[in-house]
Amino acid sequence: MYRGLVHVLAWSLATGAAVTLSWWGVHTVMAGTAYDPPRALPITAAGATTQEPRPQASSTHRPP
Repeated sequence: MYRGLVHVLAWSLATGAAVTLSWWGVHTVMAGTAYDPPRALPITAAGATTQEPRPQASSTHRPP
């Protein structure tokens, strides 16, 4: 039982260290690049509807 707990503890520590190092590395690389963070989408009014564009051509209908 004790041996199993030691293995679980060792695995947890190794996994935590790997995740921490990976996060730190990615964070450092992303902070050093010309990366623009995503902007929020505009919020439309509650009653506003958007007009769907009509398709330019239909694949099942031939133009006259």
